[in-house]
Amino acid sequence: MLDAAIAIYLEAFPPNERHPESLIRDRILSGRERLIVGELESQVAFMALIWPLSGQPFGLLDYAAARQDCRGLGLGTAFMGFLRQYCQQRGEYLLLEVEDPKLAVDERDRHVRLRRIEFYRRSGGSLLENVPYILPPLQESTPTPMVLMLFPSDRAQPPSAGLMRELIQQIYWELCQRDASDPYLNSFLDQIVDPIVQT
Repeated sequence: MLDAAIAIYLEAFPPNERHPESLIRDRILSGRERLIVGELESQVAFMALIWPLSGQPFGLLDYAAARQDCRGLGLGTAFMGFLRQYCQQRGEYLLLEVEDPKLAVDERDRHVRLRRIEFYRRSGGSLLENVPYILPPLQESTPTPMVLMLFPSDRAQPPSAGLMRELIQQIYWELCQRDASDPYLNSFLDQIVDPIVQT
């Protein structure tokens, strides 16, 4: 099961947006990162990795992808329904990193990015406005500007700017071993200001 999930992970994400395979395996086997798989006809067809942030009722949906030949079959929709129950049972919320449509390379890319955001919205997530975010390069030298979404979006109030800065610093440290002096982190962290608006 782990090997099949790793194969989906390697196929679905470009090198600058993924951690080395050995690190992902270590995180899963140590129990620090949660692996969730979905099966179709007794074979792993979907995988997701969730990173719980230390001491917080928040985590990061680190990666989620369907096997290439299983895309378009509704697995993502089914997973988001499962994930909503998963979060509600634990009293947790997840942050989702999504590529920024404003920075798409062309109209087709922009459309794909907008569809992904709309999919997460239909599934119960919301976009966090006033929260710039950069995914630092994980294996190559290219950072990826992203937008953050909150899932599920049933919190009584949006998170404050202070909480968002804290959560992002935790993501940078816990997942990327980048501390408060990191230049990518410091390029946007002070731009996160109240009010945070969920759309």
